Amino acid sequence: MTDQKPDQDDAIDRDAFIAAGKQKRSSNTGEMLHMVRSTRKWWLLPLILILVVLGLVLLITSTGAGPLIYTIF
Repeated sequence: MTDQKPDQDDAIDRDAFIAAGKQKRSSNTGEMLHMVRSTRKWWLLPLILILVVLGLVLLITSTGAGPLIYTIF
């Protein structure tokens, strides 16, 4: 077991919680790239790229540029 008292464990947990709260938050893109890099699932990159491109196409078609997009397809 440890030599620390329960109050000391609570203080350590609280300090770790505060330190984690002060860290810079990463973006969704950064989280996805970190996940792909750390788990070495490189086959996910083309799927993620296709989903991003389809999302951009859907976003553009809802704007005034929609008729221009339809002529491409």
